[in-house]
Amino acid sequence: LSSPGLAAGARMTRRVQILFGPPGTGKTTSLLSRVEEAMADGVEPERVAFLAFTRKAAEEARSRALTRFAGMTREHLPWFRTIHSTAYALSGATREEVMRRGHYRELGAALGLTIEQDYDSGLVRERLPSEMLGDRLMRIYGLARAACVDIRTQYDTGCEPEVPWPAVRNFAAALDAFKRDRGLRDFADLLDVETAPLDVDLLVVDEAQDLTPHQWRYVRRVGADAPVVVI
Repeated sequence: LSSPGLAAGARMTRRVQILFGPPGTGKTTSLLSRVEEAMADGVEPERVAFLAFTRKAAEEARSRALTRFAGMTREHLPWFRTIHSTAYALSGATREEVMRRGHYRELGAALGLTIEQDYDSGLVRERLPSEMLGDRLMRIYGLARAACVDIRTQYDTGCEPEVPWPAVRNFAAALDAFKRDRGLRDFADLLDVETAPLDVDLLVVDEAQDLTPHQWRYVRRVGADAPVVVI
């Protein structure tokens, strides 16, 4: 990652480095080492984006960076975030414009469905043993968004074979209408907001193996101008 041009913020031929390894082999530590090397070359911390798949991973990376780099504060690391947090920040959305738990409960009540899981930070959740129809419909909707396919294509994969197609079709239409009528967006919608790429010198993507096609598409777009990418 060493490059005098990075310190000056100059653009250069893109370099992409991919680190392979199963969980627990120190990939995050290696990624932070790449950040340390870049900063040693003169890259300002504000010009480093460290994007993580989960909120826990983003907080861990930020905490480890603050411990590792003396004199640094959270304000020095504005782009140590989850992918969804980055999309939220760049989109300019306000909290009032984003779907929250109460909105999903309201939608479920209007449709005679129970939606119990928390979708505040994403549409895809693990299936629960006692899950009700509302959450199963939410899963099909979320999986379609994550895979960047239409709802029928996702349904035909057989992810929820006991759920009838008309219920899926009607639920997806109702949810889209609910958001449209109230001027709301969910976190998947935020990934589709067209924004300028991040103005950074180094883009690091942690837990890249867990990213959905939708998230990958967003990372490619938001990191389009980063001269160095490490995943």
